[in-house]
Amino acid sequence: MKKHSTLILLLVLGVSAGCKKTGPPYSGPVNSLKRYPFEHFHLVYEFGGDARGTEDVYVSGYGRNEAQYTKSDLFGPQGLSTENTIIITKIANAYSLDFSKKTYSQNHLDYLDSLYHLDESDVPSSQQYLEFEMKRNLMKNYGQDTVAGYQGVRWQLIDGNMSMWTWKGILLRKFAASEQGSLDMRIKSIDTLWTVDSTKFMIPKDFKEVKLQGPNAPPEN
Repeated sequence: MKKHSTLILLLVLGVSAGCKKTGPPYSGPVNSLKRYPFEHFHLVYEFGGDARGTEDVYVSGYGRNEAQYTKSDLFGPQGLSTENTIIITKIANAYSLDFSKKTYSQNHLDYLDSLYHLDESDVPSSQQYLEFEMKRNLMKNYGQDTVAGYQGVRWQLIDGNMSMWTWKGILLRKFAASEQGSLDMRIKSIDTLWTVDSTKFMIPKDFKEVKLQGPNAPPEN
């Protein structure tokens, strides 16, 4: 079974084709987009199903900086696979770090680039953004449900066995299953008073960059 990315919600999903852009990055200052209603927070998840491990998610600037620290073991048809990775997102650039190889790659996210450069009058609220993205990605709202004491919303993939539970834009739980196995990720703690630690969004100096090829590779300077 291939493990779905467990980046917080809005990195799992894409955005509207109307916001998508290819080619050089936008220029000029970014707008006031708030992808989350909380300025900074720290989340801890635990894996279940055919996976074991944890994921820590750190966010600052209402989502301008985001980091996912994942340590997990996945049991599948090919045996045991281990993941020890970090994904850091700064505005519209995502950096994937591989600790086993001490390397990282950079990916330019056109959809975030376009969102951060919308006119102020067009900037959606965090709730509007969440609801639109869920519906666009064929996730249907199945009403309220409680996860870990939080009254959230359950979303179900219309054509597939995947459910997600959210609360104020934060992923509370994600469950996905296939013939090869299942993944159940659940929130363990939510700290919206987290004191920002800027080192969480830094790439270690001894990591070497691996250049990506294709349309999502970062633009040349």
